[in-house]
Amino acid sequence: PCVMTTITTLAALLPVLLSTGRGSDVARAMAWPVFGGMLIEPFTTFVVPTIYCGTLELRVRRGLPVGDVAPPQTSLEPLASGPYLPPPGGLVEVSVS
Repeated sequence: PCVMTTITTLAALLPVLLSTGRGSDVARAMAWPVFGGMLIEPFTTFVVPTIYCGTLELRVRRGLPVGDVAPPQTSLEPLASGPYLPPPGGLVEVSVS
């Protein structure tokens, strides 16, 4: 759907960019940035992910770490002093009379 939208938008902007009638100078001034943005869109859709996957592939082949390198946190001790945690004895029971 993204590629089809890009192609139809580029095709729809061609008459605006090629027009010579009254007000065409204003319409062309607004159409050029849209046309340029639509030309750049395939770059972000196809080229950027390909480059990203290629760099990950090189890192794997060279034996370098990929992704999050920090070890996962196994202890909850740093979180124990948070203001919203229950008291050390457990939850407090509240009776309503």
